[in-house]
Amino acid sequence: MTPINKRRCGKCALANKNNGVCNLTQLPIDLEKDQCSKFNDEPIHCAICRSIALHPIVECLNDNYYHLCPQCSDKIGTCATCLHNSPKCRFQTDQSALPLYTVVQERQGNAIIQKQILNPERQKVTCALGCDCWDTDQKRCRKEYENCENYLFNSSLLSVISSENSF
Repeated sequence: MTPINKRRCGKCALANKNNGVCNLTQLPIDLEKDQCSKFNDEPIHCAICRSIALHPIVECLNDNYYHLCPQCSDKIGTCATCLHNSPKCRFQTDQSALPLYTVVQERQGNAIIQKQILNPERQKVTCALGCDCWDTDQKRCRKEYENCENYLFNSSLLSVISSENSF
């Protein structure tokens, strides 16, 4: 712990020493003279992305508690942090000649709107054949609406160094 008379912004972990701005308040600071009550000499890092968590959120993941930044905390429970969401999704990597997307037209009032959607034919030959993200009732990929009863947190996303930020 740094003594109170030595708590200058130049020694604070929240100070951006390159441009003389406080990362917490986004205000310009004098690194040698300024000080405030938010002084922090040991910053809290997000357990997933390793960025400094200015406003950390404590989450329980796999029976352990971790500090997360708000952005990573928002992704908990979605496909972005799911164990089944591998970068090798069959829909994306299959060598089928079918295009990834198709364009559909919808009438809304007097206007005709064109929307790009995932190709349903391609989904039938890739996703519908055993993918954990395929909803057999709705006949669509759960990644479209980021909600799934098969969700499992991908603990490999937690940094190796994150043990210092667990409780």
